[in-house]
Amino acid sequence: MNSTIGIGGIFDPAGAMGYHPTPGDLGLVLASYGVGEGPYLYLPFFGPSDLRDSTTVPANIVISPTFPAPSSTGLTIFTASSTALNAVNTRAGLLGEISNIKQTALDPYATFRSLYRQHRAAQLRQMDKDDVITPPAWYPAKVRAKMKGRHYGGPPPKPSSKNGHGAAGKGLGKMGAGGGAGASGTGL
Repeated sequence: MNSTIGIGGIFDPAGAMGYHPTPGDLGLVLASYGVGEGPYLYLPFFGPSDLRDSTTVPANIVISPTFPAPSSTGLTIFTASSTALNAVNTRAGLLGEISNIKQTALDPYATFRSLYRQHRAAQLRQMDKDDVITPPAWYPAKVRAKMKGRHYGGPPPKPSSKNGHGAAGKGLGKMGAGGGAGASGTGL
């Protein structure tokens, strides 16, 4: 909706209608469809990744709002500057953690790999958890009450007596079963 009515995401009509933003990226979408993560990679200038997520780098460049614009010196400078500033800002925010891991870990590479995979697996679990029907604010209250908490593809998950997080993979539609498949080879 924001891509069309919101003129490429400049405006947020979905938010005004009661829809909540869902953070994610192309790697998480591919994982939800069952694409495996592949080997761990460390990409210069991009940081830790895996084969599945590294294929999203070119896609992110293409879907950038500056990509389809006619090329000009100002646009090139803006794109390079914003990319460089984003990289420097991200790195600066992580310097303390990176230094701590390098000083305390027996094998920093294995630690970074494990932390990256755990983080992506947690993002997938959160995406599965958030994949519920979102009734917009303009729906009648009775309809919203019926829809609240329902997952796509089935009834809401029933709480499990072991962990209280619901039946894993049941009632989550394509995201429940497929999302777990993407993170199954993590070796966690």
